[in-house]
Amino acid sequence: SQTVTMASAFSATSGAFSNFIMYQGTLVTANNNITVSNVFAIDTAGTTATLGTSTITAETIDLDWTGDGGGGVDASNATFVINVTGGYFWAGNSEVVGTLTAQVTTTINGENSGGYSITNLNLTANKTYTFNATTTFTLTNFNPVGTAGNLVTMQSDSAGTAFTLSKASGVVNGNYVSLKDST
Repeated sequence: SQTVTMASAFSATSGAFSNFIMYQGTLVTANNNITVSNVFAIDTAGTTATLGTSTITAETIDLDWTGDGGGGVDASNATFVINVTGGYFWAGNSEVVGTLTAQVTTTINGENSGGYSITNLNLTANKTYTFNATTTFTLTNFNPVGTAGNLVTMQSDSAGTAFTLSKASGVVNGNYVSLKDST
């Protein structure tokens, strides 16, 4: 198993297969940013990753590629940006994610309903965010900011089955938010 330590930022933004997928070994971003047009994924069955304060920008970000529950990714200080409509964010059970900014319509899922923590969740006006039903998402700072006529819409991926947003303390400052099938 090899360790890859990034010396500079990585960008792959043209072509149909503009991806960053790590299947084995150890990734250390050394706080360098990664921008891809399609998929950023870590296969946690054979990989560990330390993402530091890096910003990861992609259409799909998957911190638990094989669906084994995660645990091999240190993403607690990283920033993740979903920037292509129809984007997808996935993290494993008990993962701690730094900042997730979804600029477009996005699906936010967790492994086996185990849920994970997001330190800062930023959602954009006039977009729909679909959360994995029966999953608990624990938030420290939650920033859904819509405007009149341009709601932030948050819904379950299974009509009638709730997802849970949990915030231990403090105030949620949100404007013009529509919640459906949420506890």
